[in-house]
Amino acid sequence: MAYLEKKTSLLAFICMFSLLVGCGTNERSIEYSVGGNDNMTSILNVMKVGNVMRFKLSLTNETDEKVFLQFPSGQQFEIIVKDQSSNVVYKYSEGKMFTMAIVTREMAPGETLVWEDEWNEAVPGTYVITGELQIISVNGESVDRNQFITKKTINWEK
Repeated sequence: MAYLEKKTSLLAFICMFSLLVGCGTNERSIEYSVGGNDNMTSILNVMKVGNVMRFKLSLTNETDEKVFLQFPSGQQFEIIVKDQSSNVVYKYSEGKMFTMAIVTREMAPGETLVWEDEWNEAVPGTYVITGELQIISVNGESVDRNQFITKKTINWEK
């Protein structure tokens, strides 16, 4: 019986590992100076969990100071998935309503903020996934919103 339990555990581990193969991370260092040469790093992670495409967008404050981020509304991020023909097949914000008030978030030194979403209608194919943080200012200074965009191309298989 112990042999069967070990074999089952090994099989479960192999299945979990294989789900992550082909999916990965796109990392982008955002060169926003906050009192030095430090920066913030944005990462878009796309994972396969069963037939679900799971997105994880994160931002890490790699400075030694607090950072204050401002968002134009309650929508702090956007995920857009395009197919091989550049058609938008999924958009996080579609059909959702967000508060229309400026939102401020504080990040401690070394802190990572995480936003997550998932899409369960993916069919096999190649997709371009864009993760956008909707940040309009850092420490009260306006920023170029394009610097908070991370893209990743994946091949999705069932």
